[in-house]
Amino acid sequence: MKTLSLLFILLFGCVQTGMAQNGGLDLLTISPSTYALSKAEATTSIPDGSKSIFNNPALLVFNENSSLDLSYTFWIADIKNVFGGINVLRKNSALAFAFYNSGANDYEQYNRPGPSNGNFSVQYLSLATAYAYKLNQVSLGVSAQYLREEVFTYTANGYAFNFGAAASILNDRVNLGFSANNLGKMEKLNAEATEIPRFIKFGASVNVITFTPPKNESMPITVSLATDYVHPSDKNTTDSGSEAQLNHDFFNLALSLTVSETIELSTGYRTGETARPLSFGVSLLTGGFNVNYALLPFETGFGTAHSLGIQYTF
Repeated sequence: MKTLSLLFILLFGCVQTGMAQNGGLDLLTISPSTYALSKAEATTSIPDGSKSIFNNPALLVFNENSSLDLSYTFWIADIKNVFGGINVLRKNSALAFAFYNSGANDYEQYNRPGPSNGNFSVQYLSLATAYAYKLNQVSLGVSAQYLREEVFTYTANGYAFNFGAAASILNDRVNLGFSANNLGKMEKLNAEATEIPRFIKFGASVNVITFTPPKNESMPITVSLATDYVHPSDKNTTDSGSEAQLNHDFFNLALSLTVSETIELSTGYRTGETARPLSFGVSLLTGGFNVNYALLPFETGFGTAHSLGIQYTF
């Protein structure tokens, strides 16, 4: 049994008595991708299967194969995020579908000190579809989401769109990306409509160098860097699980080492006001079946988030 605390209020942007929102849809500030979380979400220019629906839909067509994706994230405050999606590639286009659910159950609701008024849950859901088209080395993409939130006995529906562009240059060594995320609105949840957190992102990623150790030339190691510049359009957006407000632009930075195209080790860093500046991850790349793990330690005693994802390519 869990008690509705100040942390919970901040996480879900509601107050007990008025159910008025001060944050936004936390679901849309946390990547559903384990792979992206391990890189501090610096993936506006990195193809990531169907998860790119929620980041940069133009990247859907940059994947080498079609894929089925599943991920499960144990966020802080007993919040659980579940994602599932499919991305189907054609010659110069891609079509994707996905669901993304976030929530927590069995909370006690209090209006005043004393016995609770009962238990309730908080749930957020996104059902999304996306399309991307590539012409030579440049692609454009768009995704549409149906959004639903359930807080206590209140429910609200809404919609959002993501728009993206991507390009691959210098013999595919460098990728560039741009996205405008979460353009839409929600119905009123009791008294007010929850604000949708909107972002504009610019990203770049590069394979810096590939080398082989002196005593093992059959084990090539590729060093890659990635960065995103993020502009939060709504200054009241909270930092997905912390009290920090995203009042200023910030950068997401990532470094990865890929060994023999089989194991990838990643770390990431988020600048600005955030309770989760660092992230770490490992990916096992087995061709048709990939497994990803990410760890995100929070500062100031919030805890640690863990994420596990699998991807089947075909």
